[in-house]
Amino acid sequence: MLLDKELLAKRTDAAFEMKKGDTEGMKRPLPIEVLIDLRAYIRNSWTKEEQAQIGAGNKRFAVRFGPEGKACSHVLEMLGFELKVSPVEDPNLGLLLMLEASRIVGRSST
Repeated sequence: MLLDKELLAKRTDAAFEMKKGDTEGMKRPLPIEVLIDLRAYIRNSWTKEEQAQIGAGNKRFAVRFGPEGKACSHVLEMLGFELKVSPVEDPNLGLLLMLEASRIVGRSST
């Protein structure tokens, strides 16, 4: 699902359509780039004591995981991500993908 080239193309097309001018100049990601970014999101959560947050409106995130991460939500949730509405009324943030460090696979609770 996450690395399937056809599904990745559909997610990317949906993000390009939704973001239109915001994604101008962005290229289509390769499956390995999706994994590299996912690894970075997880690694960042390991180094922070508070919840890591990714703005679901983040262009790079949307291009790799689909608008608001919905196309990959089951994989992201399995890894410990949780989609929550932003408490801040900032139209650039919209939804936040909250990452509870204690729920991340492979992280010790010490």
